[in-house]
Amino acid sequence: ELLGPRAGATGSAGLESAAAFGAGSLVMGAAACAATRRRAGSGGGVAARHAPRVVAARAQVAPGEKVVGIDLGTTNSAVAAMEAGTPTIIPNAEGARTTPSVVAYSKTGELLVGQIAKRQAVINPENTFYSVKRFVGRQVSEVASELKEVSYDVENSGSKLQINCPNAGKKFAPEEISAQVL
Repeated sequence: ELLGPRAGATGSAGLESAAAFGAGSLVMGAAACAATRRRAGSGGGVAARHAPRVVAARAQVAPGEKVVGIDLGTTNSAVAAMEAGTPTIIPNAEGARTTPSVVAYSKTGELLVGQIAKRQAVINPENTFYSVKRFVGRQVSEVASELKEVSYDVENSGSKLQINCPNAGKKFAPEEISAQVL
């Protein structure tokens, strides 16, 4: 059970979602989020200040029930699973507990995600997408300053934003790029 005035960063909707997914998802999400902040070295940043204040250490999970928590962060992401009633961070293919929230398309159109995408960003900046979560559900007028900080093209398509990817030959919604991180 999540307690306290910061319970669910989205207010009652967050609590309703937590109830729908069970207490395990709250613990898992909190564990994944905490691991991401520790890895990124966020001691007193915005994410640390807005974290839930109290989280139960154990959740009631029925035998055979599988619970997974995902922290899709702006900079790094993490995945955790319940093992013996406690959340455990699942390492990525490279053995790291967090994965950079970076997606890139190589010159051949190959999809790259995580550390490998981050490494090639210097030589392929217009096809490397990072900090995409900042654009989810927002309009150009709301993200003017953020647009100046990225090396890729973000275009206005009606009331939605689209990210142009020359190597893939298409435009992506910010939500699509975030889904590719997962």
